Amino acid sequence: MKKILIVGTVAYDEIETPTESSGKVLGGAGTYIGLSASIFDINPSIISIVGGDFEQKYFDLLKSKGIDTSSIEVVPKGKTFYWKGKYHKDWNKRDTLSTQLNVLADFNPKLNNEQKESEIVVLGNRIYHVLCKIQVLFFYFHKVHHKMQMANRNLNLK
Repeated sequence: MKKILIVGTVAYDEIETPTESSGKVLGGAGTYIGLSASIFDINPSIISIVGGDFEQKYFDLLKSKGIDTSSIEVVPKGKTFYWKGKYHKDWNKRDTLSTQLNVLADFNPKLNNEQKESEIVVLGNRIYHVLCKIQVLFFYFHKVHHKMQMANRNLNLK
């Protein structure tokens, strides 16, 4: 079974539409990539960070879907990333009302040895400081570095 490593937010979202408001709900790119991947014959693992306010029932949901949550760091006194948006009658248009990075602002991702063997890596957000750290972690890992060199040769990239 292939391993997929997901780097992205595990978060709280709040969504307003012209007719309703969700209140605070489970959100985050890492969360939904993991849940989507879990329906396939694959071993998903999420690297992320949450605050002490992140509810255990959401960890239980992810684990019940076979998602490895051991690399979701919990900062007991911190607050989880939060995004609030308002969608309009034209669902292609939305406004961000609030973005609170909270513990995500100081996130320093760490890969365990098993995650370094992942065949697929999905970067779920445009969180540049986190993506740069992940790139550095993978760059120094020989197997992935070797695969990148081989891919570059096959594509005639230098």
